[in-house]
Amino acid sequence: MEKILSHHLTDLQEINRQRKYWLVLSAFVVAVVSYIIFDWNRLLDKDYLYLWTLVTLGLTICIVWWYWTMSIVRIFLRHRKEETEILHDLVVDIKDIKENVKEFLTPDK
Repeated sequence: MEKILSHHLTDLQEINRQRKYWLVLSAFVVAVVSYIIFDWNRLLDKDYLYLWTLVTLGLTICIVWWYWTMSIVRIFLRHRKEETEILHDLVVDIKDIKENVKEFLTPDK
């Protein structure tokens, strides 16, 4: 049980580190989208290769972000399952202890 919980803490720290990287990347994405919105006419006047590079980069970032998000959801679901199993084991153990205490405290007939 302790091993599972320490593994969960390690996973959560890693997810938090990745979240910070994605936050920095999202600032870049906001800047690029703002540039596209406000300078659309200038982008069309330039070579289309430049525009397609931006679109391809944006789509690639979206695909990677989606995959990362789904993997985080999978990790969280696995954590919840393991935590539920731990809680179930604790409840069963507490019931057993309660039964043992009742048997110990009731006088023999």
